Amino acid sequence: MSSQSTLTRTKRSAKPSDKVRQTAEDVAQKQEQRRQQDTIRDQQRKIREAKKAQKAAAMNQGSQGPMLSHHNTQRNMPRSVPADELSVRSEASQPTLAARHSVVPPPPTHTTTRRLTPDQVRQLVHERFHSEDDDDDDDYSSLPKYLSRKRPQHVLGTEDNSDDGDGGSAHKRQCSAPVDVAADNEPIWLEDADANIDEDDTQPLNEVITSASGKTTSCRQRLQGRAQPDEVQDVLWAAISIFGSLMCLDHAFPNSLQEHQWAERAWKKACEFYNVEHVLTPAVRKLITDRTSHLRGELKTKARPLVETTFGFEVSDDADVQAANRKLVEDLKRDTAFVYRVRGETAEEHRGMFLAKIIQQLINAVFYKGKKAMAVRWEEFFETFPGPGFALVLSAIECSIDEWSTGSFEKVAFSEANYRDVFETHLKNLDDFAGHGNGADRVLEKFMQRVHRIGSSHARVAAPSRAPQPMKPAAFDTAVFDMIRDLD
Repeated sequence: MSSQSTLTRTKRSAKPSDKVRQTAEDVAQKQEQRRQQDTIRDQQRKIREAKKAQKAAAMNQGSQGPMLSHHNTQRNMPRSVPADELSVRSEASQPTLAARHSVVPPPPTHTTTRRLTPDQVRQLVHERFHSEDDDDDDDYSSLPKYLSRKRPQHVLGTEDNSDDGDGGSAHKRQCSAPVDVAADNEPIWLEDADANIDEDDTQPLNEVITSASGKTTSCRQRLQGRAQPDEVQDVLWAAISIFGSLMCLDHAFPNSLQEHQWAERAWKKACEFYNVEHVLTPAVRKLITDRTSHLRGELKTKARPLVETTFGFEVSDDADVQAANRKLVEDLKRDTAFVYRVRGETAEEHRGMFLAKIIQQLINAVFYKGKKAMAVRWEEFFETFPGPGFALVLSAIECSIDEWSTGSFEKVAFSEANYRDVFETHLKNLDDFAGHGNGADRVLEKFMQRVHRIGSSHARVAAPSRAPQPMKPAAFDTAVFDMIRDLD
């Protein structure tokens, strides 16, 4: 009896369970799906190869030409020759060829070279450059006048098309810079001495030259700071850095009037920093204001890899992965969830507004990347990190998130047309937070001060030490006693 029960238990244990059968069915189903996919891929590959072969055959046939194929067809076709064809050919009249008449040029006449006398040279120059009204002048006075005749100045319309960011902007800034287009069909080598431009003063830039007729041609030159003297270069780069600090202090997308005023202010402060005096010329002012989009471009460049790694975007052709990327973009942008340290299902469940680690990481990478960084060198602007600069950081992060909105990475221009409203929205959120009450303004101020302290620590800048304290008289008495003992 016991042996039968043991046999029965053995048979029952040999029977697979429902879970095992389900797993086996799933595995078999997946294998069948893979086989079907492999079959479909093979069929598609064969179709592509057949199309390529058909296209190659058509190209080869087309390269031979219809005339060649027609000639081959006519040549290969059997043709019956009439009996009297030979006689017809023999009786046919011979074609007459017309005589070819060509004009043969006369042989060149070689003459001996004569050396011109100074009077003859003067006469030739007089006939070439003098008018009939100047017959009484026998010198070269009119030659320098002709050579020094000024050329018209064409307007350079500069379009800001950097990667950072202001691509697609229709705004153009114009400057009156001389262009190598001579007037009255003068050759380029007849240049005015005052209009010479050193090649070292130029650098590639997308620019447009607008002629008097309205026709535009592309040009890739603009003045560079390297053309300035060493002392002016130091002041220039300091002014550019101060200009970026003013953008963070006031507004990240300034208008033309603000650019002009900030350039004046930045130049004045840079001259005070180096204890020098230099006049701000229009060309140097343009060098400063042209860097308006540089800070935005640097923020966008540094934000891109941080966004990808922090939030977990994946580069893949798989439809499921792309759908997950799109869903992640929606979740991050809903209620501005990307600014929170902890994201919840609803806005009420989010925790840690403006405490997301990526914000401080991006600030460190751009404003505190070294001891000569903007926020370190001009610390008076950043002791309490400015709200517009913080809003610009949030806008750069959001722009990098938008690059994944289709499921795959696609570049989005961080331009004024696209993100000025986004920047102003983040700036308004900061203002609303400060005006919320319950001491929120003081809390936000302390938070911005901590942002600066963390950034300074990242740049390895030592904290300011306390001022030295004066020594007390009792310390001097002890010091005298110690010195006497040491001398003995």
